[in-house]
Amino acid sequence: MGGGGERRALWLLVLWLWVPARCGGAMDECAEERSGRAQRCMPEFVNAAFNATVLATHTCGTPAEEYCVQTGVTGVTQSCHLCDAAQPHLSHGAAFLTDYNSPADATWWQSRTMLAGVQHPTAVNLTLHLGKAFDITYVRLKFHTSRPESFAIYKRTQEDGPWVPYQYYSGSCESTYHKINRGFIRTGEDEQQALCTDEFSDISPLTGGNVAFSTLEGRPSAYNFDNSPVLQEWVTATDIRVTLNRLNTFGDEVFNDPKVLKSYYYAISDFAVGGRCKCNGHASECVKNELGKLVCNCKHNTFGVDCEKCLPFFNDRPWRRATAESANECLPCDCSGWSQECYFDPELYRATGHGGHCTACAGNTDGPHCERCRDSFYRLASDKACLPCSCNPVGSLSTQCDSYGQCSCKAGVMGEKCDRCQPGFHSLSEAGCRSCSCNAAGSTGECNVETGRCACKDNVEGFHCERCKPGFFHLDSSNPRGCTPCFCFGHSSVCTSAVGYSIHSITSNFEFGEDEWRAEQRDGSEIMLQWSAETQDISVISDTYFPMYFVAPRKFLGNQVLSYGQNLTFSFHVDRRDTRLSAEDLVLEGAGLRVSVPLIAQGNSYPSENMQAYTFRLHEAADYPWRPALTAFEFQKLLHNLTSIKIRGTYSERSAGHLDDVTITSARPGPGVPVAWVESCSCPVGYEGQFCERCTSGYWRETPSLGPYSPCVPCTCNGHSETCDPETGMCNCRDNTAGTHCEKCSDGYYGDATAGTASDCQPCPCPGISSCAIVPRTKEVVCTSCQAGTTGKRCELCDDAYFGDPLGKNGAVRPCRLCQCNDNIDPNAVGNCDRQTGECLKCIYNTAGFYCDRCKDGFFGNPLAPDPADKCRACACDSIGAEPLKCRSDGSCICKPGFEGPRCEERECPACYGQVKVQVELYLQQLAELELLFSEVRAGGGTENQELEGRMLVAEEMLRTILREAVSLQASDRSLEGRVARMKGQGSSSQSHLDETKATVQRLRSLGSQYERQVQETRQLLERARLDLDRSGATLHQVTIPVSSFPGSSNQFLLLAQEALRLANSHIQAANAIDQAAKVAREDAWQALELLRAATGGEAASGSQPGLLERYEELKSLAGGLKADADGIASEADTAYQGSLVLLSSLSHLIETDIGSFKEEASRLKQDASALLVLVDTSLAQYRGLQSRMGHWEDEAKQLLRGQEGERAKLTQLLSQATLARSTALQAVSAGNATFYEVEQILKSLKEFNLQAGDKRREAKDAMRRLPIISSIVTSAREKTDRAVGILGSAASESKAASSVVGEVKEITMAIQEEIAELKVEANKTADGVLALEKAVATLRHEAKEVDDEFERKLSEVEVDAAAIEKTAQEAQRVHDKAGQAGAAVQQMLSALEELLRLMNQPGAVDEYGLRQLEANFSKAKSRSKQLKAEMSELEQMAVLQKVRVRTLESSIDDILADIKNLEDIQKSLPPGCYNTKAIELP
Repeated sequence: MGGGGERRALWLLVLWLWVPARCGGAMDECAEERSGRAQRCMPEFVNAAFNATVLATHTCGTPAEEYCVQTGVTGVTQSCHLCDAAQPHLSHGAAFLTDYNSPADATWWQSRTMLAGVQHPTAVNLTLHLGKAFDITYVRLKFHTSRPESFAIYKRTQEDGPWVPYQYYSGSCESTYHKINRGFIRTGEDEQQALCTDEFSDISPLTGGNVAFSTLEGRPSAYNFDNSPVLQEWVTATDIRVTLNRLNTFGDEVFNDPKVLKSYYYAISDFAVGGRCKCNGHASECVKNELGKLVCNCKHNTFGVDCEKCLPFFNDRPWRRATAESANECLPCDCSGWSQECYFDPELYRATGHGGHCTACAGNTDGPHCERCRDSFYRLASDKACLPCSCNPVGSLSTQCDSYGQCSCKAGVMGEKCDRCQPGFHSLSEAGCRSCSCNAAGSTGECNVETGRCACKDNVEGFHCERCKPGFFHLDSSNPRGCTPCFCFGHSSVCTSAVGYSIHSITSNFEFGEDEWRAEQRDGSEIMLQWSAETQDISVISDTYFPMYFVAPRKFLGNQVLSYGQNLTFSFHVDRRDTRLSAEDLVLEGAGLRVSVPLIAQGNSYPSENMQAYTFRLHEAADYPWRPALTAFEFQKLLHNLTSIKIRGTYSERSAGHLDDVTITSARPGPGVPVAWVESCSCPVGYEGQFCERCTSGYWRETPSLGPYSPCVPCTCNGHSETCDPETGMCNCRDNTAGTHCEKCSDGYYGDATAGTASDCQPCPCPGISSCAIVPRTKEVVCTSCQAGTTGKRCELCDDAYFGDPLGKNGAVRPCRLCQCNDNIDPNAVGNCDRQTGECLKCIYNTAGFYCDRCKDGFFGNPLAPDPADKCRACACDSIGAEPLKCRSDGSCICKPGFEGPRCEERECPACYGQVKVQVELYLQQLAELELLFSEVRAGGGTENQELEGRMLVAEEMLRTILREAVSLQASDRSLEGRVARMKGQGSSSQSHLDETKATVQRLRSLGSQYERQVQETRQLLERARLDLDRSGATLHQVTIPVSSFPGSSNQFLLLAQEALRLANSHIQAANAIDQAAKVAREDAWQALELLRAATGGEAASGSQPGLLERYEELKSLAGGLKADADGIASEADTAYQGSLVLLSSLSHLIETDIGSFKEEASRLKQDASALLVLVDTSLAQYRGLQSRMGHWEDEAKQLLRGQEGERAKLTQLLSQATLARSTALQAVSAGNATFYEVEQILKSLKEFNLQAGDKRREAKDAMRRLPIISSIVTSAREKTDRAVGILGSAASESKAASSVVGEVKEITMAIQEEIAELKVEANKTADGVLALEKAVATLRHEAKEVDDEFERKLSEVEVDAAAIEKTAQEAQRVHDKAGQAGAAVQQMLSALEELLRLMNQPGAVDEYGLRQLEANFSKAKSRSKQLKAEMSELEQMAVLQKVRVRTLESSIDDILADIKNLEDIQKSLPPGCYNTKAIELP
């Protein structure tokens, strides 16, 4: 046999033969030679089909017919023969299927040929009758011709039973047998289903092909055959049928050539069935009975054709098939020697394990085994007859007595004849004696004879031992202590048995591996653990005396308290009996406890070479010597948190220990076998749960680290909650309180939350949701977080740069809003606007107005311009000719009457007005001197007061002179009056300057008051901060800071406290400095005010005037700096205060888990993730848009491909022409076969006449000498063919090797074409077709090029890439088509080479001419190799071009992705808005 399937069949055959041999001794012996113990036995393994009769539905020879031998190779003559059943040497009957098969003298059965109608759907059946049931191992068929394309094997288990399919073989499994090709059976599926495979359906080899079917191959239960009735039935067969459904052909039968049809038929040289005579393991041979039928020579007290029944009187147990572990022999009935008749009783067998029920018992005996006497009889010995009992009818329960004549007494009655009361019983009557009524489960079975009080077990109480002691439950007869102590995590001593629990076993049987078990040394270092698939156990090996331990996996650990009082069992054996036990052979660890016990404790045996079971009760009782001794609570606590189970594995040097079947008995809720050892506790106040493992509502664990063992204490919530978190004690606060114990008010409320009333916390008297605090000294409520734009103790004031009335003190409520000064103020200045009205007070850039929305007098421009340089500029007008402090919006001056020019600098006076003009100029000069004097006075740089008064008198005198002259000069009266009026106006202007100075001083005083108020507020803030720090310090002293689980958290609290203290001290110092500066500023302001009053009233000393304005500017600068410093200090103080509040909040929440920072961080991370998600969505949308455009381009490419369907139709026509050429080639092959047959006949005739024997012999020798050369050439060609097949197999998945594969395939194809000279014309036609195909492809490529050009004119660069993809796909399709053609040629080459090899094995069938022709073909093939190499190079170049185009496409895609990435980076770098820094006020 050849191939993978035949090797697997042989392997299963060896397994089938080997398993019984190793499991039961010699299979031809039904009992062990030494001990005589019964063992499984089997008949010898035989070919059950040898010389057996096979019935065939179609056999050639009746009538005689001619058949031809199929060679499959063109150019070799074909031989035909005659099949005639009337001539023995020409017959091929069914008897040749099972005769002795000799390669030297081959015989075979043969069907009629296809010419006679043998082909699908006509089937040929070969039926083999085995004579009795056999256990079939394999069915093997050796075909004389090629193996069929489709055939099946059937079997039946009874001679008149239905045929059951065994196996299907077909190259078309689904269409022929409706089966999946090469299917398989999964574990759990039907293992009696037939499978189908195409493994043996190939036409090659043309002769000698084997088919081996193993009955157990692919059956999951084959390795557990003894325990699989399904497979035992599957291998059983009394008849085998082979149904041949479809012949394998080369396809040339379609031409209905008679010679071709004669070459197709079925022929089988050997039909073998390997198996054993089925005797179910109870016979070692099969013999023929008196009727000549084959039956088993049964042993083991069995009989029947297959030893399928027990002999009479051997019915003690049901008949079973023998296995490797047990012979399952039939056992005799036990009738105690009083009967020889019995039958099998199933009910008795289920109840007792012995099913033999005896009948017709003698000697007054009765019972299933004649084991007892009849009613009212007894006997003293089993071999004696039964005697009458003679029991007392009052004291006995019945007239029946035991085997010693002792009657069965009533309760409390004793005596052989039941005639007196037992101790502890009295008053013999019809009801018997009164008993002590002890509870059997709770008592020792004894009671006081006088009182009747029962003797109870340790944990049981009551007169009748009917109840458990307090603290115990589950009264159990199997418990030597009677009851189990309550566990309840130590919180309760009252419990009962819980309902709804069932038995649960935790096991490891090591069927599939180590099951997570480990091995380690005593010091805990891990060692290697071994698992045996054969014995299905684990083992450890030790080279020293130090013990090794098996360590249990996780499933045996954890909460195993429900295993308390139950058993831990396992199987164990050692390789050497030299064992040294210790006190730590079994170790349990958990909950900080550790106990151990020797292996031989609790009645267990010493370890030996045989596997033994060990049982350990998980109980603290002294009878189970766990060391150290634990209390019941400690032992259950250990089991509740069981962390390790260690089983010692080695007990001596260089020994091994083997562990198997580890089980812990436990319980779990759910259906099943109910148990009563699980407790249900009655919990005290504060506890709940089945085991009191939880705190009830209103309670929490006093020591959370103890878990369920911790006591539960009431929640401490200061009267603001009845419940709290059961683990942390965190209260569920109400009444506007917060904190772990509701010890503080919630944000937005104030008060003392520890008072315990619902009104402890009142809402803060602050607008909005502002929080507040109480000043300890004054008990004043101060708002601590006013809304933006508001300030004050009640948030009643608008902050600087805001205006409004937030509390409506001066009318309707007006929220604080930003002052609207059109960016014409200094943002760093203080007091830019009025806080009530919003009037802008400090306009800059030469602007004025309520909103700084116009230019000051004497200035023009756009006060709303964004650039300060474009705002208001001074009017450039002549002071004499232009109207004072006025100009138009464009800067042009407004001239007085008589003046003109751009700046009004030119005069227009008549000639007669010359004298007036001169006089006016004189007056103007004097007025200028007067203005200079006023300016000096204003600047503080004038002379002494007396000199000032003198000059004032001179000025008055001059004015009188001017008036007198003005009367005389009436012509210029009006002009002079106007001038005087203007002078008065200038005096008014000077007065206005003085008024402005007074207003400035007043504002300075207001600012001083404001600064003083802000300093006071700053002091209040510092006071509140100091108060909060004091409270924080007090709280800090009361709170024990736990060791945080977060790295560096304790250092963080310390640094935060130190930083807060440092800030507070620095702020106090700064506040004091501000206070001092404010006092100095206020004094300076008062002094400046007095000086100004004196200057205006003429009362101040002349020495006080110099430097007055300089002092004013200094004070103004100082006030501005003071305000800025105050604002900065106030901001820092507020920051410090907020920091102290944060610190206070942190300290108040210190005993609970502070997750605020984590929430904020999580929120921030969530926001970042959301932003990233938005960015990803944007990128994804862009990518999807690009993908959509690519899909559009792909659709257009597909439309182009659909447009080429017509060209593909042309290709299909060319392929049809190639198919026609192939048919012609096959006809030529048939003709060649006929010629070959004729030449062979001629050679045979020549050999018969022995003409020219010597010459022919020499020629034959020469041909034989050339055969090795030809053989080497054929071998080389075969190797090339194998390589080509391998390359073709991977060509579909590896495109890089496509060019080399196609080149090699073309080389083989051309070699075949050169070899077959007769097909030259057809090959030329095929070549023409290929050329036409290439031309058509070239045309298509040209059309595609035109389409590409059109796309280049219309689409972008990506569409050009799509056209390149289309071009590459066309070239790949062409290469694929050529590869398909080459594959078909390779298949033909393989068939031809197979036939050549077969012919080379038959030298007599090859003539000289054929050899020479073959040599010529090979020479031509070699000469063609250079041309093939050139074509291969061309294909390689095409592959390189394809790769270049793919790289171009990849580069384009990378560029597009890079552009997308660049756009994303640009988008990320753009700011969210535009920013413009305000300019500093111009000097």
